Amino acid sequence: MTISDHYQKEKQRYLDNCIQCGFCAEECPILSYTDISNTSALDIMEAIGDDYAFLPGLDYCCGDSHLFLGGIDKGAKRAEELMAAIAGFQPEAVVTWCPTCQCRFDKSIAPGLAVPFRVLSFAQYLAKK
Repeated sequence: MTISDHYQKEKQRYLDNCIQCGFCAEECPILSYTDISNTSALDIMEAIGDDYAFLPGLDYCCGDSHLFLGGIDKGAKRAEELMAAIAGFQPEAVVTWCPTCQCRFDKSIAPGLAVPFRVLSFAQYLAKK
């Protein structure tokens, strides 16, 4: 499957499970983070040569969109699922592409759950390289 195929599949899955926030009038604020633009970030990661796992798409959402709409239980569940998925890799650090995920880790996930790794934005990761 190509990245474009993945994007189209992800887009349709998101539309099928939309939380109806109403922001789609301009552009979906969640779907844009699963866009094909991540391809260039992956190219940079490959060029740097660090070992990494890529966890794309809505299956690895931090849950912020649910919290934004008052869905505290759904948002917490998504955060716990994300932490479980990441923990399976036993990473030293997690690099987020999505600035919302970075904020969510810093402001609500880390204070509520034990986070056994550093969380960096893609820009912070690049600055350290």
